[in-house]
Amino acid sequence: MIQPTMRARPTACPAPAPPPNPQPIPPAQDPAVPLGTATNTPNGTSSERSASAAFKRTASAYLAHHEHAVLYGIVGFVAALLILIIGFWPTLLLAVFAAAGIAIGAYRDGNLKIRSTLRHLIDLIN
Repeated sequence: MIQPTMRARPTACPAPAPPPNPQPIPPAQDPAVPLGTATNTPNGTSSERSASAAFKRTASAYLAHHEHAVLYGIVGFVAALLILIIGFWPTLLLAVFAAAGIAIGAYRDGNLKIRSTLRHLIDLIN
């Protein structure tokens, strides 16, 4: 004799709890207190914001005098990451294709130095 199977009825899921009330927004900086003066606020001190602004000023001044060093440092870091992640030869092939794309784009833009260099390379091949 085969016994009928009993299926459980699905129960209603309780409604999700509403999200908690957001944190109150701190009051605006008092204009009577000069920037850089440490004042206690619920989220920290205003000197932390001042330190961030000082870092931005220092970093932008450094970048203005050393823009090529920073740029090539970033390029070297990305190249090192690519070599470690995908290997040396795929990275080299990627660099060759990127250089070819830059050369083609500069040629299409009308860069005279690229045009003369490409003409010279074509003359060497022929």
